[in-house]
This record gives sequence, structure tokens and C-alpha cells, in this order.
Amino acid sequence: MLDDLVLSRCQGASGDLISWSTDGYISLPFRKEFFILRPKTSDEISEISDVFNLTRLAGSISELPNALDEAVCTDEEICVGQLQDSTTTSVVEARWSASGVGENKQCVLSLVTDTGNAFILEQDGLNNWKVRHNVIDVLKKDENIDLQRIVKYSQLKQLRVKSIGWFHHLHSSLINAPVWPLEVSSTFVLCTENNSAWIYRMGASLSRLLEIQLPDTKVRKCEVSDWTRNGKSLEAFVVFELVTNELIAQKIEYNKEFVAKEQFSIHPPSPILVSQFALSTFDGDSYCTISSDILQCVQLSTRKTLSHPLSSVVSISSIIHKENLIILSNGHKDLIFGAVDWSNNKIHLDEYDYRRFVQYEHPLAAKLNELNKVRPFRIMAFSYNPTKDFIALIHAQRSQNTIDSRNISLKEDYSLAIVPVSKPVTLHLSSINYSPPYIEQLCALWPYENLKNIKLDTPIAPILPSDLDLALSELYLSEQIQGMRLANLLQAHSFDLTLLRTLAHAVVNHISTHQPQLDDCDTLLYNNYLQFLGQPPLTSKKSVTLNIPGLNATETFSLDAPFDSDTITSEQSHTWLRCSATLLPLFTTKLLVCETSGKRIISPVSPHLGPLTRKVLEGLQICFFSGGRWIRK
Repeated sequence: MLDDLVLSRCQGASGDLISWSTDGYISLPFRKEFFILRPKTSDEISEISDVFNLTRLAGSISELPNALDEAVCTDEEICVGQLQDSTTTSVVEARWSASGVGENKQCVLSLVTDTGNAFILEQDGLNNWKVRHNVIDVLKKDENIDLQRIVKYSQLKQLRVKSIGWFHHLHSSLINAPVWPLEVSSTFVLCTENNSAWIYRMGASLSRLLEIQLPDTKVRKCEVSDWTRNGKSLEAFVVFELVTNELIAQKIEYNKEFVAKEQFSIHPPSPILVSQFALSTFDGDSYCTISSDILQCVQLSTRKTLSHPLSSVVSISSIIHKENLIILSNGHKDLIFGAVDWSNNKIHLDEYDYRRFVQYEHPLAAKLNELNKVRPFRIMAFSYNPTKDFIALIHAQRSQNTIDSRNISLKEDYSLAIVPVSKPVTLHLSSINYSPPYIEQLCALWPYENLKNIKLDTPIAPILPSDLDLALSELYLSEQIQGMRLANLLQAHSFDLTLLRTLAHAVVNHISTHQPQLDDCDTLLYNNYLQFLGQPPLTSKKSVTLNIPGLNATETFSLDAPFDSDTITSEQSHTWLRCSATLLPLFTTKLLVCETSGKRIISPVSPHLGPLTRKVLEGLQICFFSGGRWIRK
């Protein structure tokens, strides 16, 4: 197990602060501090800092605008935090979208602050985080609210954001062609102080799709389940926690558009606090686990509920749920393992004081026992990684000079531990949903064997459809091609030629079948692929002439010249590097470079491209060699 990472001088840890993305990033919001852990690769791995680079973004958070600080409302008391100075702003919720949603096909990050503002952040090619969307600006426009005028509370509460929940990606078996854009996972639920939640889709702008009516009370937070198949439609549940401690489940169906189906209560209003809830999906069903004075597990499709009393005198702060095992904890002393038995309609609990030795067979219990040998500690939060192979654990040193073990300093040192729970069942994760840094991270974090030593049984590239749109989608949907891409990632460049042949065969097959009109650029593309595949060059033309973008100049290329897969030489004796995908000369500086494989392709927005070439490049939204994301250079 890797050595822990110390997060110095933090305060205000909440039980659900950890958010781990399918790009391998971890976000950790504290009071007036915000960490992002970015995945990295190292030759020698002995501690978490060899797997992650830590970035502090407190300064960037303090610079975020507060759209509500000058709002004047005549019929409501000012919301706490609304007028606070930007230097004291804290992030109260940080959520990652699915991978493939951002401009570079990466995850984006939604933030909700204690001032009621919300933002969607995206990373640029230089590892800087920038605001892509200011959510309140969108709400002002959609609700037609002018904050330069005096507003009523009924208007103001439509702008104060409480929670954002992203819809999850589709499992690769549920994705159909065309792959892009990722309509489902580019969508999120937005909750304000108003009694309506809204479903928005993120593209170049934020588009409002659907309204969800809620009881006339405020929302604390919302969570969204994974998608499951329901006949011809996809089905997910959004669970809203209200300030009345009621939990409302809203069923959402998707079949080319989002439809709100039935809404029902899974936990009635109560004076007893709902301290935490979590969603989990497995075997085609979604479940909601709720902690108050009792532990409840609700099967959302049938509304069947199992429950068990909790003996803890301190509220549960963290819940994780994997298949039929639930783990709960708080910062006092309680660690609870719950086994859910649906066949016998019961939950069996094993409850422990983690300040003492925990006699339970589980990697988390083993880690806590190790920590107890070093010093007294408190569990602040834990969470699974997206594929539930590892647990991220935040723990803090327990103060020794107070009777009830509460911390009396303003700030303390937290530590992040990564606990291996189970060997990743497969690394054959869809490149659409999981980027290479995440897959490499699984290999780096698993301490017991080298997961990179995978072998493919005599891999043969499948024949793709003659329809080019379908072929380009199948380049990412085919499990066989994904297996080669995985091997190519973990055993660098071992399948480069095979994957390029697959693309070349698809384009040649399309041209032979459909015989589209080809300009000089498309003709050179076609000829490149023929020569790469070992076929005779075209005889219908002897040469083609291409314009050099940005220059009043052209280059002419002979079609029967000797073929070199790395460079191409013009009749003017100029040698050019080739595009990794089309094998065309790299005239332009508008390139897309894969952050993982280093492959370089021409940007589809380059002006000199033929229609077929542009279509091919537009279909390569992520690197088909490694699954890496393109960075604009």
C-alpha cells in the first residue's frame, strides 16, 4: 500500500468531500481551500505523490465572481454568505462530469460555493483551470431576471444554487452510433432554492431541457444514479434531499430525449436529520442507502426498503455502497459494515469502534488497524474510485487534550490514503468513458502484481462497415479494437500499425463502395491508405496539388512516389512529417496532439481539407491509438 499524502493546514472536511473522476482526477474542497489531484506517471511508485500531482486552487476560487453580492431584495433576509468577501469564499460541492464532456473530451468540474454561485470549470492544454460557464449568468437569462433592479425573493431564490448532479456515462454496451456528441453524460440536474429543478445540457452554451417540480421547500443536495436499460429506453433516478429531511426520487427516461416519469418519496419528512445518503447501481438495479437514526436501503425500481437501527450517538458522515456491502463511518469512532440480504429481507450490521482493533476482514479495516499503531486518528471521509476498486480515505490526527476528542485548533493536517479493495476486474474500459490516465492509475495503485502484462490472443482487426460514420463509431465501440488499444497503451505503440490499418481499410472500403467525389486532398488521403496497405497507387492521376494554409503557396505530390509512413516529399523536394491518422503532410500549425501517445493529427478546422478528409478527422474525437485526449497546439 502506498504511503499517505499529507494535506497540511486544512479545515472544514465534510463526509462527501471526495470526488474521483474517470480521467483520474480527485477534487477535495475544504473551507477556504480547494485541492485538485492530477494523475501523473512515475518510474518508481512508493507513495501517493508518485501517482498524483497536488494543486491548490484557493486563490483561483477567491477570484470567482459573486453575481449575487449586489442583489437588492426587499422581502427577504439576506442569505448567509451571499455578501461575504470573495477571499473567504469556499466550495461546498464539487462534482465531476463523465469523461468526454469537455471541449478536449475530458471531464469538467462543477462547483457550488457558499455564496450560492455555481461554475463549470474546464482544464486547458496547459493544466490550467478556467471557467467555461457561469451558471448564474445562464439562470438570469433563462428566468429573465435583471439584478440591476430590485428583485423579489421569489426571483432571488431562482438564482441561488444549492446542488448540481451530473448524469453518468453510458456503459459501452448501451452506446450506439454515432458516438459523438455524448448527449446523455453532457447533461446535469441543477437545484436552486426554488421548488423546481432543471435538467441542462452542456455544449458551447448551457441549454435548458426539462423542469422537475419538487415540494415547496429547499433542496440540500441531489445525486444521480447510473443508467440502466428499460426496454428501448434508458432509465436513471435523481434523488433530492430536502431541508425537511425528506428524500424524493425522480425517475428519468431517455430515448432521444429526456422525459420525467414518476416521482415518489423514499424517506418521509422527519425532525430526525438525514445525515447522509448514497446511490449505487449493480445487476441492473439502482439503490439508495440512507442514514439517520436508522440505516435504510431502498431498491428504487420496486421501492422495496430494508432497514436496521443504528446505535451511533454521532451522525454518520460517509457512506459507500458496492453490491451488497455498505460501509459507514463518522469522525467520532464508528465504523459499520452492513451486509444487505434481499432474499431474506434484512441488513446485518457489524459495528466497530475504529479507535481500537477492528476484527473484520476488509482492506479498509486493515488500513485503519495500521493507522492505530501509529497514532490516534479520525475518519473524515471516504469514497470509492469510479470503478470501485479502491477507496480514497481522508483521515486526521485525533486531539489528545480534549475529553470528547474534538479538534480545538482552527486548522489541522489531514492525510489522504488510497486503499486497494479488489483487483480491477478488467482494464478493458471504454476509451469513450475512461481516459488513459485513469487506466494507468489503476495499474499504479494496485500493489500486488503488474497489471500491464496483458496478452491478446492473435489479435486481428475486425472489418468495419462501409458506411464511414458507422465505421468511425465502431473504431471506439468495438471490444476487439478496444482490447488492441489497451495493449497499445500499456505496452507502448505495440499495435500502432494494426490500428492504423483498421482505419485505412475502413476509408478505402467506403470509397470503393460509395465512390464519393474526391478533391486533391481526398485523393492524396486515398492514395496514402492504398500504399500503406501495400496496394498499388492510383493510376487515374499522376499528382495532386495542395494549398499551404496561411501562405500563398502550393505543394505538388506524386502519387506513385516511394512510400514512407513517417514523411512525405513533394515534387518541390520539401519533406513534410505526416499526420498520424490521414498520412497527409502536416502543413498547418493547427494540430491536435494526443497527451498520451504523442500522435499528431491535423485539426478538422484546417481550411485546406477535402470533405472526406474532414469527415475522417471529425470522427476521431479521441486518439484511436491510445484513447488519449487531443490537446490543441
